[in-house]
Amino acid sequence: MSSFLEAEIKRDGQKYSIRFEESEKKNDLKNIEKVGKKNTGTKVTFLPDPQYFDNAKISVSQLKSALKAKAVLSPGLKISFKDENTGESVSWCFVEGLAAYLASSNRWRSCSFRSI
Repeated sequence: MSSFLEAEIKRDGQKYSIRFEESEKKNDLKNIEKVGKKNTGTKVTFLPDPQYFDNAKISVSQLKSALKAKAVLSPGLKISFKDENTGESVSWCFVEGLAAYLASSNRWRSCSFRSI
């Protein structure tokens, strides 16, 4: 469903890469370089295939909202988004998850939360 999708994965001191084009694997997962043991993460770059979508344009606001929700619901996970069309970059990390998100919201200032 993508014209291309490329994933870069950093795990166990290594950086790996794999690429797909038009639903076909273009290369096997390959080790491309060494990185620090604590340098971990996954980067996914893709382009929707207009053959499968009426409008291949991505709603940036909806995507950012979904990514932020994932960060809220995954305590300690850092999620970063970069729009290569505009240069906009934003990251979310809620160390204490939902409680931290709600505590940072003005409408929840008077509420207190306790861990369950």
